Amino acid sequence: MRFPRNAHEPSPLGFGSDEIRHIGEHFANRRSIQPGASLTALVTELGGRIGNLMNGDIVDSDADSLIVYRDRSFLARIKEPTDPDQPKMRFELAILIGHYVMHLHRVHAKYGLECGMLVPFYAKTGPQLACQREAIDFAFGFLIPRDAFLACWAARHGSAAAVAGDFAVPQKYIETIRSAYVEPRLKAA
Repeated sequence: MRFPRNAHEPSPLGFGSDEIRHIGEHFANRRSIQPGASLTALVTELGGRIGNLMNGDIVDSDADSLIVYRDRSFLARIKEPTDPDQPKMRFELAILIGHYVMHLHRVHAKYGLECGMLVPFYAKTGPQLACQREAIDFAFGFLIPRDAFLACWAARHGSAAAVAGDFAVPQKYIETIRSAYVEPRLKAA
């Protein structure tokens, strides 16, 4: 595998979860990404390709899940690259797209346009953890936009399993985002 020279880790934006989810929603709207749509074409359109993160049955503790080269091409490494449309892999890809969309420009602003970016699979430091949280929030907004979620939630009578199927994400993520999207509405009513 080829690694970029002069590559740097990203730094967090420092925004809250709601703001980051909004960035994800806005990006999905700009790209006309529909809930449940395949992300493979988007990765290609952005100049990336999907690769394998696994080393046998494990992920190396120092593995990088996103490798961005100085020409902005990138390798998004996921656990099951043969089935990137599987709900869990879609979420992993959305996280990596979030890093690419939100954090690459910060690396370029700090180190110049001739550098690349490496995002570790296992976040270990404070800035890595903050960037990972931001990328996860981006993935929620990108894959599960608030208004579409609320409409689907109502139409599906609060069935997390049905909503998960409509958005092609694991059910546990629907249950997680429910607290951010539905609970504030219940408190306001």
